[in-house]
Amino acid sequence: MDSFNWLSEGYSPLPVNPNSVQLIRTPTEYYEKLKHGIKTAKKRVVLSTLYLGTGNLEEALVDNIIHALDNNPGIRIGILLDYLRGTRGGSSSSASLLSRIADNAEVYFYHTPDLRGYMKYLLAERTNEIVGLQHMKFYIFDDSILISGANLSDLYFTHRQDRYVFIENCPALADFFCDVFDAVTSFSFRLDSSGKLELNSKCHIDPINGSDSDFRTAFRSRITEVQRRLEKQSKLLIATSSSDTLVFPFLQFGMYDIRDEENILLRLFSYPNNDFTLTMASGYFNLFDRYSETILHKSSYPMDIILASPQANGFFNGNGLSGYIPSLYVHASELFYKQTKRLNKEINLFEYNRPDWTFHAKGYRSVNRDLEAQVLLVTTNDALKEKLSKEKQYLMEFISKIETATFMKRDHYVPYWVKIFSRYFKHFF
Repeated sequence: MDSFNWLSEGYSPLPVNPNSVQLIRTPTEYYEKLKHGIKTAKKRVVLSTLYLGTGNLEEALVDNIIHALDNNPGIRIGILLDYLRGTRGGSSSSASLLSRIADNAEVYFYHTPDLRGYMKYLLAERTNEIVGLQHMKFYIFDDSILISGANLSDLYFTHRQDRYVFIENCPALADFFCDVFDAVTSFSFRLDSSGKLELNSKCHIDPINGSDSDFRTAFRSRITEVQRRLEKQSKLLIATSSSDTLVFPFLQFGMYDIRDEENILLRLFSYPNNDFTLTMASGYFNLFDRYSETILHKSSYPMDIILASPQANGFFNGNGLSGYIPSLYVHASELFYKQTKRLNKEINLFEYNRPDWTFHAKGYRSVNRDLEAQVLLVTTNDALKEKLSKEKQYLMEFISKIETATFMKRDHYVPYWVKIFSRYFKHFF
């Protein structure tokens, strides 16, 4: 792991047992793992997601939570969702479904401070979500944690391919993400059984109507406290561990100037080692400008990037303007592809296209607008490396290499107005 010593300079690794790391492959397995985690938890179930769907599969999850509350009177149930996405749909929203358990569980909705004033009232439902979201997806069951890009919705339980890493019995990691949950929810709105949302009593600054600068300062200070506790815990555990596997938890809250993921990826993309290789995945390929500039002008190693084909994009065949979103991502990938060829970079782009499936797997996330959290796994353990290799092989079963001719296909046609639109609004997607 010497090649990654630089990570320990500014970030806090936690040792893990490599045998405790499970790489889940399919949406069905992901759903079953969620149900099993809720069913077997004894002390806590803490879930952070963008939204909870309202179909039969999601109702079954809520039923499992109710059974957990009945069977374990002292269990803690905590759920964090995004305010905008989680209240969309009125009586068919996440908030409506979760009001069933609000008296016995902590159900919170985070509202971005970036949506306020005239913008709050001018932007319509759904459109307003481009401003910023609670986008962390982690699911804690006692001292185990499942980290993913997948939400709690039937699409993600059936035919939307994502990535899912389950780390069993790692108290320090579970505690850190639980601390993140507590920090964010202390600035969020809590749901009651009547469906009403009220700002957490611990928060004295309204994110919508209060002082913007004061809210951001207080939020950042609270998250910084969590990171400092992690740093202390990391030093204690690393000093007494001989594990060949480390996990680096990190956050990306750009609007609060907390940029762990951004800084790590920029360093990784410019890593000076010709023997290094990198495979990256994105369901919505629209690289942050600094990422693309670093990859194109500073990277020195081969790179494979897996994208969603237009048909595998979650907005494919969407209604109205949303139906053109896949074209926006096609345009972004074409521009990047042309740059890689012009600069003679060893970068290959691939499209994921599986009939009736969408592709949501990702290795990098929103930089400036959303709350993001994930982990970097570093290991020299042969068995775990083999698991990771097989996971990559599985994701690449349904890909085809992007060539110049790809963008000449009818399903890759990008209307001229979309190209113009993307110049001004690409950073919102």
